[in-house]
Amino acid sequence: DSILVSTDDGTHILIDGGVKDTYFDSLEDKYEKFKEENKKLDLVILTHYDDDHIAGLLELLDAEKREIFDDEGYEPVIKEVWSNSFDGADWFEKVSRYDTTSSFQNDTFTQFMEDIKHKVDYKDYISINYEKYLQKNEVKFIILSPDNTKVKKLYRKENDNTSNESNSQTYSKDADKSIECLAKKSFKKSGGFKKESGERRAENGSSIAFILIYKEKKYLFLADAHIPLIVEELSKHTECFNSRGKIEFEFVKLSHHGSKNNLNQDFLNLIETNNFIVLTNGSKYKHPDKETLSKIILNMPRKDNDTKINFIFNYSHMVNHNKFTKEECQDYKFRLIYSDVFPIKDKNE
Repeated sequence: DSILVSTDDGTHILIDGGVKDTYFDSLEDKYEKFKEENKKLDLVILTHYDDDHIAGLLELLDAEKREIFDDEGYEPVIKEVWSNSFDGADWFEKVSRYDTTSSFQNDTFTQFMEDIKHKVDYKDYISINYEKYLQKNEVKFIILSPDNTKVKKLYRKENDNTSNESNSQTYSKDADKSIECLAKKSFKKSGGFKKESGERRAENGSSIAFILIYKEKKYLFLADAHIPLIVEELSKHTECFNSRGKIEFEFVKLSHHGSKNNLNQDFLNLIETNNFIVLTNGSKYKHPDKETLSKIILNMPRKDNDTKINFIFNYSHMVNHNKFTKEECQDYKFRLIYSDVFPIKDKNE
């Protein structure tokens, strides 16, 4: 789960770093090119410290740290970092700590930032209870998650975050069920899901989620945030509503890789978009659930009868993950697209 945003005015924002291999497969080349061309990562956002978001960033920060320590005159590629790593914060008591992948990586991240803070700006408290509106150059952010309650739970849960990075063909657990059957199922109630599904995990709840606004266009980045809080916050921003009482987005990056537990009808009623981004190789929890996409297909209001919904995946094998047929795509007016860039340049359906 890693997104690089580049604007027309030369601003570059990196949102998460994916797994460790994401750095070596993609980010390392970009980092070296930025150094060669004297470009800057104006902002790096760690939405939360799960392995598939933080591991690639740790490699990036390690590379920056080595450059900084080797050359006193080195001007870092990274200018500013946002995260919710609260080591040393005095506004709440850490109840317990666990020797897990997440907590270890969080500690490593925090130490990196401590080591390079004399060169890189660091904002380590992103909460809607503190500051809802932030800006980086011409890019504006409306923060939707987390709130203080979500962040305080970071140190009160034990979690295992081992990852499987296989890119072989996978299928969602409900791939053999029909669109109609899945779309009729009730939306999951907040807190009513199984623990192993990941939705009520403290790390996910602490996700930095936001509306990104650039040149009046809006983009919704949900990380792995809990959808009830997102709905609550979206409904407050009536200044963003269009004449139909919705917020129009160029795309929505689905929360937690399209898990069925992070979607509800209130959310679908608040948004208007043709494009849903799904970032996962499907290997661990078999996300996205077919139920998620089916509910979007049949339950999300559309502008008109000709509006087609695009589900955009960053792994080619994920196009077949939910076993949708070409006939279903035509009849229900949606497309399954593999693309690692947006706007989409090559629609491989």
